[in-house]
Amino acid sequence: MVDNINKYGDRIQQLNHDIVDIESGKQEKANDLRDERNLLLDKLAEYGRIDYQEDTFGNVLVLFERIIICNFRSCQPYGNRYNFIGR
Repeated sequence: MVDNINKYGDRIQQLNHDIVDIESGKQEKANDLRDERNLLLDKLAEYGRIDYQEDTFGNVLVLFERIIICNFRSCQPYGNRYNFIGR
């Protein structure tokens, strides 16, 4: 389970980067990549509670069980004790 969560987080981070690269020119949308990212978010939700928020550039911040696994710049392995948010 943890390996899958981390694998999804890594892929979401790569998709964030690719989406921002494609959409930064404001000439096209990365719809297929957004669809893939949404599917991965759905898969994460099968393992537990997720919250996510998209910024104006197309990056998604992802929390899994109140733990940041993807922020706007990087991904943190699930289980890292430093990425816990509150109680």
